[in-house]
Amino acid sequence: MSKQAVLFIIFSLRVAFKTTDIDIHTSDNETLGAWFTLSDSLYNGNRPNAPLDTSEDSLELQKALRTRPTILYLHGNAATRVVATRVEYYKAYSSRLEANVLAPDYRGFADATGTPSEEGLIEDARASFKWLTDRGVEPKDILIVGISLGTGVAVQLAHGLEKEGIEPRGLVLLAPFTDIAKLLDTYYILGLIPLMAPLKTFPFIGGMPAFCGPKFRFLFPLQRLSRHSRDTASILWPKSRSVASFTSHYA
Repeated sequence: MSKQAVLFIIFSLRVAFKTTDIDIHTSDNETLGAWFTLSDSLYNGNRPNAPLDTSEDSLELQKALRTRPTILYLHGNAATRVVATRVEYYKAYSSRLEANVLAPDYRGFADATGTPSEEGLIEDARASFKWLTDRGVEPKDILIVGISLGTGVAVQLAHGLEKEGIEPRGLVLLAPFTDIAKLLDTYYILGLIPLMAPLKTFPFIGGMPAFCGPKFRFLFPLQRLSRHSRDTASILWPKSRSVASFTSHYA
C-alpha cells in the first residue's frame, strides 16, 4: 500500500462521523439532501463512535446546536454540496470558527427532489433555517453565508426573516451580484468564454438578459459583509464591488 493511501486512511478515520447526511423537508413537499458538520471543538472534545443521530431527541445533535453557533451555507449554481472547494469551506468554518455547518442542496440538485426556481430556492433556504430553529437553535446563533448564486438566495432569506422580525446572527455574501440580467451581460463560462459578448451584434439577442428571470434583485438596506470569492470564475469582481459599494452606506 502506498504512503498516500495510508495517509488517506488515517485522515478518513480521524474525521469519521464528523459530518452526517440529513434530509430537510420543505413546505411544498420537496426533500433536500444536506450535510451537517460538527464544530471541531465539539468533535475533538467528545468524538462520537457511531454516525451522528440527527433525530430531534438526539443528545449529540442537541449539544452541538446548543453550545456552538451554526453556519447555514448556501452554495452557487454549479454542482452540489460535495464539491471539494465547498468542503474546504466546511472544514474552515468548523475548525477556525468552531461553528457547526449546515450545507443543503437546492431542489433539483444532487439527491434533492423537485425542479429549481427562484421561489423554490428561497423556500429551500427557509426550510433549512427552520430545520435549525425547530431543533432549538436561536436565530441569533445562525450565520447565513451565501456564495455566487447563493448570495441572492441568502439575501432573500434574510429579507423574509427581517420582515417577520427574526434576526439571524448575520449575513455574509461571497461573490454577490445585483441581478441575473446584469450578471448574464458579463457572464464568462468557466471564467474564460463570454456568454453574451458574441451575440451582442444581434440587437434582439443582445437584449435578452433584460427579459431573463429570475432576477434576484436584492439591494436593500441590510447590514451584511460582502466580499469577492477567489474560487468562483463565473462572477467577475465588478459585480461584487457594486454590491460592496452600496452596502458600505449601511455598515
